[in-house]
Amino acid sequence: MSNFNSSRSYGQTARRLRAFTLVELLVVIGIIALLISVLMPALARARGAAKAIACGSNLRQIGQAIYMYANDNKGVLPVGRYALDSGGNMIWDTQLSRYLGRPCTNLYVNSDPPPVLKCPNDIVPRPINPTAIRSYAMVEAGGPWGAPSGSQRVAYGVASESPNSPNSGYFNKQFRTFKFTDIRQSSKVLMVAESFGTITNPNTAGHAQNALIQNPNGQLTGYAGLAHYDKWNYLFVDGHVELLYPLDTVNGDKTKLTAAPPGGMWVRDQ
Repeated sequence: MSNFNSSRSYGQTARRLRAFTLVELLVVIGIIALLISVLMPALARARGAAKAIACGSNLRQIGQAIYMYANDNKGVLPVGRYALDSGGNMIWDTQLSRYLGRPCTNLYVNSDPPPVLKCPNDIVPRPINPTAIRSYAMVEAGGPWGAPSGSQRVAYGVASESPNSPNSGYFNKQFRTFKFTDIRQSSKVLMVAESFGTITNPNTAGHAQNALIQNPNGQLTGYAGLAHYDKWNYLFVDGHVELLYPLDTVNGDKTKLTAAPPGGMWVRDQ
């Protein structure tokens, strides 16, 4: 008799346990779904933060390469661009290539550039040269050299460019080089900035197009949605990197976002 009652009691308990287990399962599923909905944005932000950190690390390595280049060239920074007599252009990333672990004696456009030139967020298609990705641009230099007599131009940027070769008679009128000692407030002046290029002309390693940038316009008119939550990494002349909104780089002056010459951190002589 006791065995029969025990069996019936066990069966009733088992049925109750099965019913409760189903309810508990539904509750657990609901809790997991809720947690996922709460955690997914946080995980996305964490992934975004990790990519921004990796991008900043790239820029610091580029800064170290620039310092090594300058050390081997009497303190002179790499130039932004100048034309070659043989055709094409000499670009700043080509000059830095051997300091970035992948020497290159010609343009990158038909080869694979150093990985450090690619921001993790840069998924911009390069239809012609899909592997030649460059996510950064040096800040283009401007100043009074070569300008008409009496004209005033803001002295901005650190990387000069010339459409002519060094053997051209026009070269020195359009071009000059800079030393680190020429920049008085190195912690406040930009040297390299993220720039994925424009929609029609993405930034391509070893190519003159988009190799230089004058102001935030080059960022805002390109693939701005791929930035780090609307912020971009910037390398300063003293070697430190900051993640900033473009508006921060022009001291909050919206008129300077697309202006040339620029202002704020883009100006060489503060």
